[in-house]
Amino acid sequence: MVKKIILLVILDLSAAIFARYSFNEESLLALFASVICIVFAGLGFMELLKENVTVIINAIWIGLGTLFITIASYFLFGESISVVQTIAMCVIVLGLALVGYEKAVTVTQ
Repeated sequence: MVKKIILLVILDLSAAIFARYSFNEESLLALFASVICIVFAGLGFMELLKENVTVIINAIWIGLGTLFITIASYFLFGESISVVQTIAMCVIVLGLALVGYEKAVTVTQ
């Protein structure tokens, strides 16, 4: 499951980067690549739903995706990260840790 979620996050991140590049450079090829990444991420998400709990998968995917897209935007496109965004990212990390902890506790019982 972890490898599949990481793949979803990579596809989500790639889609966001391609979309931003497409906008900046007016590149239809980058836009097409973004759409392909989104389609494959959606298909992967549907596959994961067959195996696991929707709430956990969705929380991890969206949380990690948001975190990595924000960081990538800072380094690749020079976007600024405000104090509020930094606090929000810390809350995301805390939330992911709690979801992981709850999952670990549930599995061991």
